Amino acid sequence: MKRLLITLGVCFVVTSAAMAQEVVPFTSFENDDNGLWTASGGMAAFSLSDVLNPDFGVQPQDGDWHLEVNYDLELGQWNSMNIIIPEGGTVDITGMRELHFFTYFPEDAASHQDGGFRMRVSLGGGRELGTQERAEEDVVGQWTEWVFPIDHIIYTNQDPSGPATALDRVQLYVNPGGNADVEGTFFLDNIFFSRPDNVPNSFDIIQLWSFDEDEDEDIVPDGWQMNGQQPFIGDGAIEPSEGSNYMELTLAERWTANGASADAKARSDRLVDAWDVLVDVYLPEEFTGGWLNLQIVMQSGGQDAEGNDLAPVSGWDQYGERAIAEWEKNQWHTIAWPVNMENHRGALEDDGGWFQYLFATNQPADQAGVPIYIDNFRIAVPSSAAIDEWSLF
Repeated sequence: MKRLLITLGVCFVVTSAAMAQEVVPFTSFENDDNGLWTASGGMAAFSLSDVLNPDFGVQPQDGDWHLEVNYDLELGQWNSMNIIIPEGGTVDITGMRELHFFTYFPEDAASHQDGGFRMRVSLGGGRELGTQERAEEDVVGQWTEWVFPIDHIIYTNQDPSGPATALDRVQLYVNPGGNADVEGTFFLDNIFFSRPDNVPNSFDIIQLWSFDEDEDEDIVPDGWQMNGQQPFIGDGAIEPSEGSNYMELTLAERWTANGASADAKARSDRLVDAWDVLVDVYLPEEFTGGWLNLQIVMQSGGQDAEGNDLAPVSGWDQYGERAIAEWEKNQWHTIAWPVNMENHRGALEDDGGWFQYLFATNQPADQAGVPIYIDNFRIAVPSSAAIDEWSLF
């Protein structure tokens, strides 16, 4: 048996050729951990075994042990699992920017009906880290590392859902099939949190829109426009989260683009430096659906003075859907999305480029016409004067 690698609540530094990083271990399912950790199926869809040794046929990614997870999508499209430190145990992830874990799907694992394997992660208490999808060839028959960025609210220890100083669980959701008859097994190993050495020590928050103005008196907030659905200036139905007004988005039948900004480059010269996009969101009691996901999308393009297409740009740079249906209604909540502005640097640094934000919503069809409200759209940028020393992700 190898030496125990997990020490709860203790940070250490891992050095590699690529990047040094501060790390907080969660678990690698070592035999020494057995009895210190519990796992349960939040949707009763996981049939979890005890930690298995390598005799099953799949060598652990780290150490001598891993966790076998059995899923059955007849019990729900997303199968969920809690990995919990029992007896009040916690880890402190203040300042951590990423969650890492490894999965191994056997060669006969069924991919999603739309292609790929999907994982969703929460830290409990509504602290969603979003959804990621990987291509089948990158997942089956091998250990695959998943890296979920942790947003500004969580890693600065400002999340009212629960302090980063006392994290006691990681919630994983898997959707490898998408068809009701899909079931199978995968393996999980080596869960840890990290802070890469390029993460700034402090941030400034820059407001891009307060949604207070409608100079054209066209019922649309200044700087926003129709895309899929038409956004509206607030009509006084609720109190804004700040300022004097807010923006209203109207839900449609299932997924829809739900309003977009015009070219946002005029709002700030720091867009390219953003690490997070933050918005305040209000879910009214009129919403009665079982699920509602909100997503931010960024788009960019343009040509330089010689007529050449700019690069890098992105026509559809989407960030993880946030599940908000279970929020307490009739009050403001803040969402933060970690973003990678390198995807848009070409457009943001050239006068011929354009850049915009877009909201997308996904909800049951019977919620079409229900409003949600948006306010205080802002970005988090490094407060260091030496901005060009930072590289994102």
